Amino acid sequence: MALPTTLDSWREFVLRTQSKPDELTAKQISALTAAARESYDRQRVRWLSADIVLETPDVRQLRRLWAILSAEALSDAATLSRTLAVSGAPTYGKTTAVMWVAKQHERRQRQRHPLLSTTEFQPSVYVVTPAATTPKMLMISFCNTLGIPHTRSQTAQELTEQVVHVLRTLRTSLVVLDEIHNVHSNRQMGAEAASVLKLFAERLDAAFLFAGIDLPRSPVFAGPVGEQLAGRAMKYEMVGYASRSAEGRAEWRELVATLNDLLPLAEQPDDALNHAADFLFDASGGSIGQLRALLRRAAIEAILTGREHVVKADLQHLATITRSPEASSAGHVSPSAPRAASA
Repeated sequence: MALPTTLDSWREFVLRTQSKPDELTAKQISALTAAARESYDRQRVRWLSADIVLETPDVRQLRRLWAILSAEALSDAATLSRTLAVSGAPTYGKTTAVMWVAKQHERRQRQRHPLLSTTEFQPSVYVVTPAATTPKMLMISFCNTLGIPHTRSQTAQELTEQVVHVLRTLRTSLVVLDEIHNVHSNRQMGAEAASVLKLFAERLDAAFLFAGIDLPRSPVFAGPVGEQLAGRAMKYEMVGYASRSAEGRAEWRELVATLNDLLPLAEQPDDALNHAADFLFDASGGSIGQLRALLRRAAIEAILTGREHVVKADLQHLATITRSPEASSAGHVSPSAPRAASA
């Protein structure tokens, strides 16, 4: 699915629930009519591509940090930090994780306020930062997400006023800003965008979730304004899985076993991937995104061929077209590398 960058698509994402298709035996599948088989296979492929969030160490840590941040957000202190910055290499699941946090937040808030309609209440907003963003580009992204009419002649300040007014009216309490590394605070226009973002955040009674690539070394936290943004945020680094310790290997094998259980294949044994855990680590570089992409494609191959189970030959072939260059060093993180840090 495309990223939910409008309120309608975001609300659809929040309401969507995922359920694994019925587990049919190979005999039952072969007995289906051609139309029923096609429908069943479509359900299975959709399930393999679903935005399921697993109970990984990263998710557990983010849940804990978000609980702290959301509790702090209840304070009346005007200068209190209300930002959590989630960093990491590509394919480490940053976007999935922050969208999950925002989705859970919105569901809880709507349960607490069941009488408020979507037109008067929007607890969470998800916005993608444009590449090499300027103050005006950043505010236009908010306008596009919120459905706010705007013209080319409007200034960044005018757009900001509109956005702040709408978010206040909708009682928004969580703003997710993805791809935040696109704010280059060490350049003039980027510094101006960071300054606008800082002042914008200070005018809202909302917590902010930033997500981006390698944020500690990113231009977003460079320069005087960037340093102010960094100093006001709790920071979390998604470091991927490590294989150099017994604990790291156990975590990885548990993840592989969980993903194996989620494969909707008729003849996939419960322990089918146990023997391939080390190979899968090397192939994915310890990245959950790379691992899920590899297993998804292998499972789709098993469905299309009628084999109904994943074979290592497919994994080996697909690994060459699934692994990204960024994953090549991900599997070599130190087992003692911290998963979270706060400031």
